[in-house]
Amino acid sequence: PNVITCSALISACERAGEWKVALEVLDLSVKSGLASNVIAYSAVISACAKGAQWEKAFKVYEQMRKDRLLANTITYTALLHACETCRQWEKAMEVYREICDRKDIKLGYAIFNNLLGTLWMSGQFELGFAELKKALDAKIYPHDKDPLGCLISNGNCLALDLHFYTYGSAVARTVLWLCDLHQELQRGYNFPPQLAIMTGWGKHSPTTGSSTVKDILAVFLSELNAPFRISEENKGIFVADTDVALAWLQDVGIKGSPKSDDLCALLCKASVSPSIINRIEAFTGKQVAIITESQTALIPFK
Repeated sequence: PNVITCSALISACERAGEWKVALEVLDLSVKSGLASNVIAYSAVISACAKGAQWEKAFKVYEQMRKDRLLANTITYTALLHACETCRQWEKAMEVYREICDRKDIKLGYAIFNNLLGTLWMSGQFELGFAELKKALDAKIYPHDKDPLGCLISNGNCLALDLHFYTYGSAVARTVLWLCDLHQELQRGYNFPPQLAIMTGWGKHSPTTGSSTVKDILAVFLSELNAPFRISEENKGIFVADTDVALAWLQDVGIKGSPKSDDLCALLCKASVSPSIINRIEAFTGKQVAIITESQTALIPFK
């Protein structure tokens, strides 16, 4: 075997999620004295992430560092994906801090998606909100530039655009958006007639119909008895009449507490319910640990 052969085999294993074979090929490459590169190492880490093998992913990363190879964006994204798959939020924060220390690495939405997904699905809601707000302030997500969303349909609809989000980060963003709507309602904000949540899986996407983001949001909104429904014009959009949606938000807030912070706590709990975890498992084919009641006995929001 040579470097090209081993790299090609590792890439094929990564695409197929064959993490065991990927590790064997990498081991063969190292023992044969072949010079592995960042691309090969990153592909093995990604294969381990797909196989929910976070510890092995980090062992590969340590070997990569011993070989004095510098991680790139793809490497870090794969490591964070391994953390997200296995809910290793502390390791995810370690990786994130390392990324922030690297001035040559650009923080993009792929990195934030995996970080936010890890934090949120680990029940670290307050930390998740903090990092999400950083991403929004830095305009990381191309179509999500304003906390309340963007005006569409000639200004008649206020929409949250989730085109560049994955399921974990999308749920976190939706919770934050609903909390922001509730706050602005208290302040007397003049809303347009309709509200919408765009999942990016409608008539303008390459693949229409079902997606993890869309289906998990459907479960989340259904469990809360939210008045959002799939648009007849675009199957990738949830829509609601503003008056009905705001009355529902007010009602949800009053049932728990009139405070927006307590509404956020209620929404956070609902966003990691067993039904949502089951739906994630169905889509990913990986078992996800249910967050316990003590983990969602929420940290106070500030």
